[in-house]
Amino acid sequence: MTPREVNALLAYAQAAHDARLKQDQQDRMVRATSWARKLEHVSVAEAQAAVDDFYSAAGGEAIGLADLLAACPVRSSSHAGNVTEQRLARERAELTS
Repeated sequence: MTPREVNALLAYAQAAHDARLKQDQQDRMVRATSWARKLEHVSVAEAQAAVDDFYSAAGGEAIGLADLLAACPVRSSSHAGNVTEQRLARERAELTS
């Protein structure tokens, strides 16, 4: 996921499930940027399903990065390598442009 996608996921979680996640836009973007590094292997659909599942079972807790990581583990080493290769290609393209 990208920081923008994580930001949208946090906004979704706040609107649909947990008003405690309400933050100003800058605070949420800082969190989204941080979380995106750890969630780059997760699709938006997987993450949204994990948010829904978490809040359907949660006992009053707010969702955290660890909850998403537990619900959306890396699928395989080949997938993780593929994601890493894609990230490195993006970074190389940014450096050369």
